[in-house]
Amino acid sequence: MKKRHLIKKSVMLFVDLNAQMHNANANKEGYKDVRKIETVMKYIEDRIFTHLKARGEAGCIYHIDVRMYYGWFSGKTKVSLRKAFEENKFEQKIFYDDENRSSIIFKKIDIATCFGDKLLVPNGKSLDKRLIFKIDAHLVDTCRNVGGEWREKMVDSAMVCDILTVARNYDYDLIRVMTEDDDIIPALFVADSLGGDIRVLSTREHQNKYLKIDDLISHF
Repeated sequence: MKKRHLIKKSVMLFVDLNAQMHNANANKEGYKDVRKIETVMKYIEDRIFTHLKARGEAGCIYHIDVRMYYGWFSGKTKVSLRKAFEENKFEQKIFYDDENRSSIIFKKIDIATCFGDKLLVPNGKSLDKRLIFKIDAHLVDTCRNVGGEWREKMVDSAMVCDILTVARNYDYDLIRVMTEDDDIIPALFVADSLGGDIRVLSTREHQNKYLKIDDLISHF
């Protein structure tokens, strides 16, 4: 019998965490931060597994890196959810797609690289002059009190920057973005033009009839 060769594919998954917490109903009253994290991470894992399985590509091993975008800092102080993330151990998880004889591997989350407040840069380049070394982040004050309500700032634009950096300079086979926000669409257009396999994973049907976007959005 001929030996079956498995195809290895790398996936960069960009996550608008606030949107996914809403989708996963992780902000229930009484939920502590650890419970919120467990709920939203399970939701994210289930959604990406369902999406990759639906591709129907047999004999693949998908290795997934995750980047999460959120209002991680109030001023220069980490919000409680960020502290809870850093205290948890996110070990590697493997999910098996028996139908396609494929495996989907969520790599161990690296706390040093998974947060979107430290921007990605092309190889050989540096943003160190913008880095706040004590907290290892470029972007702080991303959670602000505006008129008595807490609002995220610079979160979508940080994701846009990183999507374009990865599409142009990194060698991922697939780029997937979990968001509900149309602000990400221009970045999709440019990343797609660079030859990347990029899709948004969204819970809603796209309503704008004027944009040529259907091939870049997968609904779940």
